[in-house]
Amino acid sequence: MMNYPCAVFKGVGADKFPVFPDGSVLSTITKIAFLFGVFQMPFTGLGTYAMAIAVAVMSAFVLSGAPGGGLVGEMLIVSLFGFPGEAFPLIATIGFLVDPMATSLNASGDAVASMMIARIVEGKNWMQDNLAEMKKS
Repeated sequence: MMNYPCAVFKGVGADKFPVFPDGSVLSTITKIAFLFGVFQMPFTGLGTYAMAIAVAVMSAFVLSGAPGGGLVGEMLIVSLFGFPGEAFPLIATIGFLVDPMATSLNASGDAVASMMIARIVEGKNWMQDNLAEMKKS
């Protein structure tokens, strides 16, 4: 097991809540863009971009922790952007297909973020220093 600094383990780490749900955000943006393409709606404008980002972040942080939260987020996408009801099965299928990849990206993103924070907190040679300490004990 990697020996992270104490400051890193307090909020980030593989055993903690996913702090950086980048996979969930990316999959939500993909679903929104997919629906805009299928229904031939223009995915342009600051308002559309802001709404897509807000929905993606909300889906990642709020809805991903609840059982069935992904489907709730998909219903939110369909209703907020004014897609017809027929869009829900399409977006649910996309959600089931990209969920394993999003979960993998979320998990690996947390490890990468932990290592980046450790480098900032402990310095450039944090890993070598921790390995040397582990060999001593």
